[in-house]
Amino acid sequence: MSHRFLKYLIAPIFSVIAFSFFSEGDQLTQKIIAKLDSYKLNRPQEKVFLHFDKPYYMAGETIWFKGYLFDGVNHVIDSVSRVLYVDLIQLNDGKIVFSTKLKAEGSTHGNISLPDSLKEGMYSIRAYTNYMRNFSDEFFFHKDFKIWSGMEKNKTETGARLNRSKVADLQFFPEGGNLVVDLESRLAFKAVNLVGKGINVEGFILDEKKDTVAGFKSEHLGMGKISFTPEHQKTYTAYVKQNDGSVEAFPFPKIFEQGYTMAVDNLSSKDKIKIFVTNNLQKTPENIHEFVVVAHQRGNICFIAKGNSAKKSFSFSIPKK
Repeated sequence: MSHRFLKYLIAPIFSVIAFSFFSEGDQLTQKIIAKLDSYKLNRPQEKVFLHFDKPYYMAGETIWFKGYLFDGVNHVIDSVSRVLYVDLIQLNDGKIVFSTKLKAEGSTHGNISLPDSLKEGMYSIRAYTNYMRNFSDEFFFHKDFKIWSGMEKNKTETGARLNRSKVADLQFFPEGGNLVVDLESRLAFKAVNLVGKGINVEGFILDEKKDTVAGFKSEHLGMGKISFTPEHQKTYTAYVKQNDGSVEAFPFPKIFEQGYTMAVDNLSSKDKIKIFVTNNLQKTPENIHEFVVVAHQRGNICFIAKGNSAKKSFSFSIPKK
């Protein structure tokens, strides 16, 4: 899960029930462990990382970078692949404007010479191995940045300021992954401007009747959080106040009629991480079942606990050590 920046947890909504840790004879937890071990063995992951000499570039300059190729689980400099592919992509049309391949035995280095005639805009560098192409390109390394053109650098300062002061995108991130009807969740958000940088934002959320149900304001670099409880058969839209006085609508996350939410308190205790799991399932015999919560780091299991959906919620703690 993401969004662990909370400091205090509003606990009264939770009715804590007992839980049990897994034992060696527990078939369900042993099956989960076996599945994760099998996945790591049969579908090993590689991870690529590049770092650069500068955060942005001018057309005609050279991009210098160093690359690292790791085992995806243990982060050791060891992998099956020995060749690293690097592409420079123009983001507005997805066109590859430069490609190279480098020998990589743990680490490598390279450069990209940008032509003087390169069009100004947002670009992305993508790095991967041939083996990584067996999986989603979300596993590739991606880095977006602006390339400036000397021919266009005399654009007016007013236009540049407008580009940076307009909220171009607003995204919401429910803690635990989903918003579920009648369950309170922490809802993080992030706003960026037209060049992809975080930008301070203020706005509000309306339901389908245009009633205001919540307001939000960023705390740092366009990021912030609110508490939100979606209601049955309601739809929501987020609105942002732009610097020119206009108001612009942005989509709101999908809301699920039934399901689970999860919340993490990582700060109130120096020794433990507290986990809270809540559900709104109908308490009928077919909906009552045991469930398992697994904490793992890149496939290495750290902790397992069990709960039962007969009660609305339960909590447990994971020792930080």
